[in-house]
Amino acid sequence: MEGHLNSKPNQPATKIKLLVAVLVLAIGLDIAGMVFFFLYMGNQSKLRGIKKERDVLTSNINQIGNINAFKQGELGEKGAPEREYFIAEIDGTESLYALSPPMIPQAKEHSYLIIYFHGMGSTYMEPYMAPVDKPIAQALRERLQSAAFLSVDYRGKTSWLNDKALADTNQNVRAVLNRYPTEKIIVVGTSMGGASALAYSFLAAPEIKEKIVGVIACEAAGDLAELFKTTNSKIVQAGLAEALGLPEQSNAAYKRHSLFERLKETETKESLRKIRFAVLSANQDDVVPVKMQKDIVSALQENGIAAELISFDEKHGVPPSSQYLKGLEYVMSEPPINSGTR
Repeated sequence: MEGHLNSKPNQPATKIKLLVAVLVLAIGLDIAGMVFFFLYMGNQSKLRGIKKERDVLTSNINQIGNINAFKQGELGEKGAPEREYFIAEIDGTESLYALSPPMIPQAKEHSYLIIYFHGMGSTYMEPYMAPVDKPIAQALRERLQSAAFLSVDYRGKTSWLNDKALADTNQNVRAVLNRYPTEKIIVVGTSMGGASALAYSFLAAPEIKEKIVGVIACEAAGDLAELFKTTNSKIVQAGLAEALGLPEQSNAAYKRHSLFERLKETETKESLRKIRFAVLSANQDDVVPVKMQKDIVSALQENGIAAELISFDEKHGVPPSSQYLKGLEYVMSEPPINSGTR
C-alpha cells in the first residue's frame, strides 16, 4: 500500500521529462531544418554564380573567337572579314558589321552583294565560323567570286529585323554599295536570320529592294505570329516578344513582317516576281515547324513567284554549306525554270 501511494507523485515528473524530451527533439528538428534551408539557399546562390560564370565564360570565348578572326584578317589570312564600325543614323548607337570584298572585282553589272542575317543568339561572325567544315561565307564567296559579302549585326541577338534593325541594315547596305557598286543583291539568312532575309525582300529601302534578285532563307517562317503560336521553343517566343512585342498586342508589327500578309498587296507581289527564293528546310526541325517552310514555297508559287524547297536531313541549326550552295545555284539560275522540291 505504501509503495502504491508513493508512485503517484512520480507521474507528473515523468510527464514533464517526456514533454521536455519532445520539446528538445522539436527544437532539434527546427534547427536541422534551418541548417538545411540555409545550405539549400547557399547552394542555389552558388548555382546562380556558376551559371553566371558560365555565361561570362561563353561570352568571353565568343569574343576571343571574333577577335582572333579579325586579327587573322589584319594579318591577311584568306577568308577573314574586315570589321566596320558605324554610328546608327536612327538613334546614335555604335555597332559594327563584317565585310569581305570580292575575290575577283568585276564591273558593276557583273558583280554581286551577298547580305547575311545571323540566327538568334548568334553574331555577325556566324557565317565566318559556321559550319566548322567550311563556313558559309567561304563557300559562297568561292562559288561567286565577284560578290562582296556583308554580314550585319542588326541589333543584337533577338531583333527579327524590327524597325531599328531594319534601319541599321539599310544604312550598312548603302555604305557597302558606295564602296562596291552592284546591280544585284542576294540575301541569305538562317533561322531568325532566315525569317529576316525573307522579310528584307519586301521591307528593304526602295533603292535596295530593286536590286534584290535572290533570297536564300534557311529554316525560315513566313508568318511570325504563327511561329509564336506553334514553335516548341520558349526561347524563340521570348525573342519574338522582345523584338516585336506579343502578337496580340503588336499585331501591326507581326503583319508587317509576314510574307503571307504582304502577298495580299499587289505592289509587293509584283516586286517579288523578279526575285528567286530558295527555302532551305531541315526535315527534323523542332523549332520552326517544317510545314512553315513548305507553306512559304506554296504561297510564293501560287502567286507566280519562283521558289524552290531544298530539304535536308538535319535538326534545327546551321546546316552544311553545301545546302546554301544549292540555294545559290537556284537563285542564280536563269528563268524560266520549273519550281519544285529537291
